[in-house]
Amino acid sequence: MVFNRHKGRYRDNKFYENMLSLMQQDEQQQQVAMEQVLSRTIEKALRIPLFADKKEELSSIKDLDSLQCSGFYMEPDKILPRAEPNWPLLLDNEKIIFTAKTSASSGTPKIMPFTKDSLEHAGLGFSPFVAKQILELRRQGIEKTLLLALTASSDFVTYNAIPSVSVYAGMDIIHAPLTHIILQPEVAQELVDIILKEDIHCIGTVAPMIHPLLNALRRVKNGEKAIARMQETMKFGFYGGTEIYQHLERDLRQIFGPIINLFASTEYLVTAGSHGEEDCQTMFFNPNYCIPGIIPLEEIEKEQSGYTPKMCLWYEAPEGMIGEIVITTPMAIPWINARTSDYGMVVKDHGSYNAPAFKFYAKGSKILDIGGAKIFPGEIETPLNSLDDITDFLVQGVKGYEIDSNRDCLLTYIEGCASPEVIETVIRAHATELDFILEHNMADLEIQYVKPGTLQELRGKKSRKLGNAPGPLKHKVIKGKQYILN
Repeated sequence: MVFNRHKGRYRDNKFYENMLSLMQQDEQQQQVAMEQVLSRTIEKALRIPLFADKKEELSSIKDLDSLQCSGFYMEPDKILPRAEPNWPLLLDNEKIIFTAKTSASSGTPKIMPFTKDSLEHAGLGFSPFVAKQILELRRQGIEKTLLLALTASSDFVTYNAIPSVSVYAGMDIIHAPLTHIILQPEVAQELVDIILKEDIHCIGTVAPMIHPLLNALRRVKNGEKAIARMQETMKFGFYGGTEIYQHLERDLRQIFGPIINLFASTEYLVTAGSHGEEDCQTMFFNPNYCIPGIIPLEEIEKEQSGYTPKMCLWYEAPEGMIGEIVITTPMAIPWINARTSDYGMVVKDHGSYNAPAFKFYAKGSKILDIGGAKIFPGEIETPLNSLDDITDFLVQGVKGYEIDSNRDCLLTYIEGCASPEVIETVIRAHATELDFILEHNMADLEIQYVKPGTLQELRGKKSRKLGNAPGPLKHKVIKGKQYILN
């Protein structure tokens, strides 16, 4: 049997009510919680060999204000190894429960360790984001939430992390890697049989895995019936590690109910999440799990040799500010102002939560430089996802030398029937710097149409080439001519 079963910890209603209340604390309570996170993070950093040469610098960080003014940053790309190191020499002989590779969405995977303490911290940090939905199930008489954990293969973080944090949150789990379901029809059939026999209440996965899952189920006996039954029994889904725009949000809601969109990564696990209502791209940091900060765009643009960009704490940042998200949290490697390379916009309308809020803006590694213009992926992804006549797309920002041209180009591949004129109009309307360089013939926009399923098939091939890494499944807008379609 491919499917592993895990039994969640017993949690009473009081646990979920307390978890939910963490997201509704007033600002003073949030500051107290973040001071406790900081104390725990610094204490751990001072104890482990990894920070042996930073003790004096870290000892000066005693409160939120000194964290904000410290000028101390960590960059996971420079700290995490690409090959398994001798962790005890770095982490003071702490027992490593498992290690995980990052998703390889932008290159060679890095490796992050996890300990019992870091997993417990992550599990309790995740719990507030599912508490409201689980309490609703309790009100319906469903005492134990059954989760379908659909993950990448065992090398990657979702394989262990989704079951681990879900157990802490009190859910029972049915778990299998997506690759087994896709490549082995008998496994897909087994999942269909499980779905038809048991009430599965939610799904936890990375959103781009959903369509490959449904396609695999449709290829086996009673697959369509199983999908229809999921629509009956599924009450919510939680998804991490990628943006969820309108088309995908609509598709996910149709089958799996309310969406909890998680700001999640291998390095920090779950630092923020949406509240299950509309607009799941707006997410909320859990101040009992991490201290969020922001380095404004103007500071990053000034960054150069000898200049340290200034950051501010997220809850003090003005509404509308856009910048790089930095995170402080006590994981196995304690992160202190860790630069995520993810960009967000400060939001002050908190809805049913009162925690620091943001709208995801862009992943730094995916920001394109085309003809000298800086183009954020969201400026392309958002409008293209809003067009009903497009079912899938892939945009490759390529330099002129990659395509034997004297101009850079956006190679845009479309599945659907939206006209080239409509596609170009909506892109230019949202990507203002791109509009300028196209208007002055400083770059090209090339649009090609491909058969339905072509792009997801290419992403799947790239994923398998990288050992079933989930990163390529997310590719919508990428740097370089990574895929050859003609």
